[in-house]
Amino acid sequence: MTDNRRHYWFGPRDDRALLAALGPLQLGVIGASLVLGVIALHLFAPPVGLESAAGLGVMGMTLSLGRIEGRSLVEWVVELSRFSHAGVVGERRMLYRIRTGLRTSPSPAKFASTEFVEVTHGGRSIGVILDQRKRMVSGVIDVAGTSLSLLDNQERERLSMAWSSVLAASATDRRTVRLKWIHETAPDIAMKTRASVITNMAGVADLRRREAMDAYLSLIDQVGGERLVTEQLLVVSLPLHSRWQPSNARVDRTPVPEGPFHDLIVQLDLLMRRLHDAGIPPRGPLTRAQLEGVTQRRFLLTGVAQRRTGLWPGAMEERWESLRTDELWHATFWIAEWPRAVVTSGFLLPLLSESRVRRTVALAMSPLAVDRAVHRAEQRRTSATADAQLRGRYGFALSSRRRAQHEAMTRREEELSVGHRGFEFSGYITVSAGSPQELAEACDQIEQCASVCHLELRRLYGVQRRAFAFGLLNALGCQ
Repeated sequence: MTDNRRHYWFGPRDDRALLAALGPLQLGVIGASLVLGVIALHLFAPPVGLESAAGLGVMGMTLSLGRIEGRSLVEWVVELSRFSHAGVVGERRMLYRIRTGLRTSPSPAKFASTEFVEVTHGGRSIGVILDQRKRMVSGVIDVAGTSLSLLDNQERERLSMAWSSVLAASATDRRTVRLKWIHETAPDIAMKTRASVITNMAGVADLRRREAMDAYLSLIDQVGGERLVTEQLLVVSLPLHSRWQPSNARVDRTPVPEGPFHDLIVQLDLLMRRLHDAGIPPRGPLTRAQLEGVTQRRFLLTGVAQRRTGLWPGAMEERWESLRTDELWHATFWIAEWPRAVVTSGFLLPLLSESRVRRTVALAMSPLAVDRAVHRAEQRRTSATADAQLRGRYGFALSSRRRAQHEAMTRREEELSVGHRGFEFSGYITVSAGSPQELAEACDQIEQCASVCHLELRRLYGVQRRAFAFGLLNALGCQ
């Protein structure tokens, strides 16, 4: 039988090297070592000066060309310096006061400087996320849909083409600058019900009522257990052009055509219509209460706040390989390489269907203007051709990876020339668990699933606090 499914090919990641696969930081280190070597030759006598210059040259080349887990040694030195500095100034371990009643406390703005506002539009409430530092506003659409594992190949193809049309249409809107697709596994509602029953049992003295509650808990354990359910969210982010100052009011009752969030509301309505027309019916935009619930759930073990009333965690501790927020431990991975082989539309099924691990998959996307995308593709193809000629001139063989990268650049330029839209995108996976041991086991399972999907994951060592924010409801991550 012939395979009529549509196939996709990502190609190797473009590392944006300036010269011979060397980035600006690596070239800067090599240049600095050469300059220091010349200075050493002029300052010291020939034996000492020559040895010093040679040592500086070898050190510069080692730091620039040596690689560990896909990164150069000089990049690791920079990250280690930042991590050590954060420990010295006390930024790796923080405590926050809980916001209760009229008392206000500083939220952990180091990784989530956001404020939630509720806007009224057309008789409905819409939650808006304001990033005061980036001057960005975001809205979140709850995307309903059937699990991909339950669809046949034809329906998966239709769904992929539907998303393609929605993204292509979004790229033509100059106002839409950031999109983020989030696929999250969250605690099941049975876990929430179980926690509520346990809380209510504390004040029950009647033996019969307690026996009934015990029986109900047993039923919940049989039906729900420790299951996780999946949610799909689409975050739409725009720059905040109008002047808007933070306020303690929960609701912005300014009419939308005159308010500061008019552009965002228009884009949310337009995107929901496109999703509906493409056969992806959305449930609608989230309200402020729902946005706060989704954000708060990321820091809770059971998904239910029992004693803590604040939105953000009360404590945070960053380690080299993980991040702890109250009850949970988190580890964030960056999808460094997408499949280099030809794949079908269901290549992410092993990862997205994994429901035994609490994880968040975030894909941050930024559409590019047509002229900018074409210019960038032409520039990279010219740079790749010059790099290949330079390697051939000095006798360096062109690796299979480089050849595949050149083919991907050529194919990308051809796609843009026939009208396809350009996007910059970056993927992240955040794994959460209740203890370091459980986190290690969950990370192993996610890495195995990613390997089956032909994905190459890299743990973001030393920047777990900053990387964790890429999976939250904001405009971060496309970098």
